[in-house]
Amino acid sequence: MGVTMELAALFDLLPSPVAVVDGRGRVIRANQEAAALAGADPTGRRLLTFVHPDDRSHLLQAWRAAAGSVEPMRIDCRLLHHDRGYRWWRLTARRATTGDDARWVGSAVDVQPDVITREAANRRDALRLRMLDASADCIKLIDADGTLQEMNRAGCAALGLPLDEREFGMRWLNLLPAGVRGTGRRALSAARQGRPARFVGASQVGDQRKQYWDNLLTPL
Repeated sequence: MGVTMELAALFDLLPSPVAVVDGRGRVIRANQEAAALAGADPTGRRLLTFVHPDDRSHLLQAWRAAAGSVEPMRIDCRLLHHDRGYRWWRLTARRATTGDDARWVGSAVDVQPDVITREAANRRDALRLRMLDASADCIKLIDADGTLQEMNRAGCAALGLPLDEREFGMRWLNLLPAGVRGTGRRALSAARQGRPARFVGASQVGDQRKQYWDNLLTPL
C-alpha cells in the first residue's frame, strides 16, 4: 500500500501529462497534469475521446504498429484541452505488459508552438515558390557541385519538364547543350568562388524552335 501511494505521488510530480492505458485504449491511471489537460480525472475514459477526429485513424495505425514492435509509439496529434480547444501534442507510449491484460504507459509533450512555427515556414516557402513561378525568367537554384535543387515553372517549360515538377536533383550542366557545357562549367566554377558569371546558352524542346538564353549565375 505504501509503495503504491509513493509511486502515485511520484507519478504526479512528473511535469508532463502521463497516463496508463489498457489494451482497449481506456485510461486506468493518470497523473495530475493529465487531469489538468482533460479538466477532470480521465480515468475510465477512452483515450480516443480526447483525440481530434481527423487524427484518430493515424493514432490507431501507429498504436497497432507499436504493438507488434519493441519500439515505442511516437506520434504528433491534436488533443482536446478542456478550455483551450485542440492543441498539438507529441505522444510517446510504450507497452509495459503483454497479453490480454496489456498495459501501456504514455506521456504527452505540448508541441503547439513548434507546429505553428513549422506551418508558418511552410506558408512562406509556398509563397516564395508562387513568386518564382510568377516570373517569366527561368530561375534555378543550384548547389555548389552543380546539382539542380529547385526551378520555377518558366524553367521547367524551357526544358520540357512538367510545369509542376518539384523532384529535381539532376546535374545542371547535363541540361545544357553539349556545345556550351564547357562555358557553363567555367561559370559554375566562378560562382563557387563568389563571383557572378554570365554566358549565352540555348535550349530546345522536341521539334520546337531553339531558344537562346542569357544565363546569369549569382552566388548565394
